[in-house]
Amino acid sequence: MDKARAHRAKQELQSERDKLLKRGTARVSNAAANAGDGKDQARALVWTCALIVPAVIAYVSIMLAWFFMFHSSIVKFLALFLSFLLLGLVLALLSFKWLTGRARPWLWWMGFWIGQAALAALVIGFFVYYRNLVYYWKYQEMRSYTNVAAAQDDAAADP
Repeated sequence: MDKARAHRAKQELQSERDKLLKRGTARVSNAAANAGDGKDQARALVWTCALIVPAVIAYVSIMLAWFFMFHSSIVKFLALFLSFLLLGLVLALLSFKWLTGRARPWLWWMGFWIGQAALAALVIGFFVYYRNLVYYWKYQEMRSYTNVAAAQDDAAADP
């Protein structure tokens, strides 16, 4: 029993000398530990929007191109898709210090998300187009009119 008391007394003596142990048991207020100007959440929201909005624009543009441009001109569609991929690649390259002299990691993330959005829109749009829209265009092109005079305007027959 005396041996246990001696051991406990020795630990208490060491803990009194150890400043880190003393401070570890003290309560620390959250406000003192996170001293800031209180605008951290607003900055996080602004940065999130700044990184996501260009990617959303790329995604929506390519999805709309599937519906309104792909059937009439595949070249214009591919030009739009490749321009977004190239934009993402350029932004990612401009983020490196060895190219511009200053590191900008946010440019890398913006380029990454624009490229990912373009690829996602390409794949999702492909499946949506070939599952639903291709039949619409097929039926539109299958129209035939009978008993139409040769002198009649062609736009008059189309409702």
